[in-house]
Amino acid sequence: KKQFVKKVLPIYFRQSKFTSFQRQLNLYCFRRLTTGNDNGTYYHELFRRDQPGLSLQMVRKRTKGNGPRAKSDPESEPNFYSLQESESAFRSPDDHAFIEKRNKLIV
Repeated sequence: KKQFVKKVLPIYFRQSKFTSFQRQLNLYCFRRLTTGNDNGTYYHELFRRDQPGLSLQMVRKRTKGNGPRAKSDPESEPNFYSLQESESAFRSPDDHAFIEKRNKLIV
């Protein structure tokens, strides 16, 4: 956690505190895994390494106060180790343009 805050957060995010980063994950509907090898990590169905164009469909939640948090449901969590690599036929046609645009922003 300390390494992530020190090395990764300053490069890719405006937040410098891990709790602020977690809040942003929650506002973008990332879900936390509660079982298995990846316990404690976050995932989002539209945030896929092999399909970066999907992330363009992610929407930030609007917040009005602090409502109760939903309980975790380990039965509904995906098993990433059983997923097969997506084939290029399923990729969005915008993926190549998205990757080029992202790489320009990173440099």
